[in-house]
Amino acid sequence: MTRSLLLPTLPVCADEVTQGYFSRLGHFHAGVDVVRFCGYFGLRPPDLRDGTEEFANALVAVYGAEADAVDRNLLRRISDDSFLLRGVTLSLPVLLRTTVRFCPDCVRDDAASHPELGQGAVRLRWSWLLRPVVRCPLHVTSMVECSTRDSAKAFDLPTLLAHHQMSATSAPPVEPHLQGKLQSYVLGWLDGRRDASAWLDKQTIAQGVKACEMLGSLIADGPEVEIKAYTEFDWARVGHLGFDVCVGGGDAISEALIAIRRMSGRRSGRTGPQAVFGKLYRWLEYADRAVDAGPIRGLVRDAIQNSFVIEPGELVFGEAVDRLRVHSVNSLKVKTGLNPKRLYRLLRKAGMIPEDTNQEA
Repeated sequence: MTRSLLLPTLPVCADEVTQGYFSRLGHFHAGVDVVRFCGYFGLRPPDLRDGTEEFANALVAVYGAEADAVDRNLLRRISDDSFLLRGVTLSLPVLLRTTVRFCPDCVRDDAASHPELGQGAVRLRWSWLLRPVVRCPLHVTSMVECSTRDSAKAFDLPTLLAHHQMSATSAPPVEPHLQGKLQSYVLGWLDGRRDASAWLDKQTIAQGVKACEMLGSLIADGPEVEIKAYTEFDWARVGHLGFDVCVGGGDAISEALIAIRRMSGRRSGRTGPQAVFGKLYRWLEYADRAVDAGPIRGLVRDAIQNSFVIEPGELVFGEAVDRLRVHSVNSLKVKTGLNPKRLYRLLRKAGMIPEDTNQEA
């Protein structure tokens, strides 16, 4: 098949990812899956997967559209773990590659609206590629997931539905759910809206999402929650809660962290920062890419220094502390040499520790 205009033309929709549109062309015009359709134009599957110039040029030729129309919703690889979509740089933590998520109601609507297109009617929305998007923005129903080992085949929704024995009319019904605030924030970014908050909007979308999720997890489920067992709906739940704090900026986040520390301190005065801040702390301290966490790293570091006895020279997230910011009762006892009981009385009288604080705390 040569690179000439395919007729009749198949209308492209503004909500579908460009690679998914190419897949629809293959099903409508040739009745083949997307990998085989690539071969008709001398394209390799990685050209499709990475949104290369070769792929974009081939699609312009067969679609007959301006290059800008093809490029707008093209998922284009720009580095090993970064992609560009709708002018926004996305890293792998916020982008689905081998897991395909779809709304059964949208799929059914596609098939019912254009039955003459057969499998070419079902389109893959660009919003479905985003990991924080777990509910259909239109139908507010939960997404259904299916997987493939091949990230090129992940753009071929009709073939995946058939492989998982789901048709456009038999996809399982799902219950309606409210759209979370973090999901709305992510979709707003891709639609060009940067008006959530100054703190969130000045960082990358991956940094903002991760900060909301990790802080929300700590607030909702505590420091010892097993986040490896989280489903995507769990992440959406805690991300929603974390967004409510993060949208208030650095001051709101610092206040939330200090409140968490105070509550843990009433249980045990010997609790350290790792025990208090749990998986949030461990992510910032031990994760391979934690250095790219963004401003949340500095806020948690400040909260640790303002809440625990951290001596000068000690390391917090790989950075040496320059000065001691706070004392505990025990460290102040050592510094002053005062009798512990007298020191407790003085601190209670000054209102520096609560009246009901026991000696351990």
